[in-house]
Amino acid sequence: MSQDSIPERFRQRIQAAKEQQLEALDLSNSPYALDSQKLTRIPDTVFELTHLKKLDLSNNNIQHLPSRISRLTNLESLDLIGNYKFTDIPEELRGFLCSVLLKLTWQVHTPIPEWFSQVKQLGLDLIESRASARIKIRETIPDTIVNLENLFWLRISIKFSEDWLPWLQSLKELELDLSSNQLTTLPESLSNLSNLTR
Repeated sequence: MSQDSIPERFRQRIQAAKEQQLEALDLSNSPYALDSQKLTRIPDTVFELTHLKKLDLSNNNIQHLPSRISRLTNLESLDLIGNYKFTDIPEELRGFLCSVLLKLTWQVHTPIPEWFSQVKQLGLDLIESRASARIKIRETIPDTIVNLENLFWLRISIKFSEDWLPWLQSLKELELDLSSNQLTTLPESLSNLSNLTR
């Protein structure tokens, strides 16, 4: 990624992180930002910031996670939520990512990889793909999601049936975000969840 294609505010933040040895770097955008304000790749200079512990790349157009991210040996948290063009994570990075808190957007029709269960802490934003957005209601919960014991945050941005309610009720420690869902009323059975965002 050329320096010119990196928005100025991001260049300034990267430079500040480098000069001040900051442990957190925020290269996120508003979900409503124009595509011209979004990153399509992680700037090369980020991989030099080996002191980073937290990297927020949410709401960009990043499609690929390069293997150079493993140079960030102190990384504890990586946020990729809202990178809807993101496709997959290379196999050689999976071991590295299992040691971090990982948040990402996942299309519900795509099988969740088995290695997700090995991630230290996992946050998922479940969405429909644009091609399947007209699907009425998602009746069943994918088994691969139900079995994720490391899930600490879940945003459900899809329509789901009442069959999901017993499972959702059981997630007492999970941060559950239904604010992007098309629910018109909150089922009473969910109103008692303490970590619920509506």
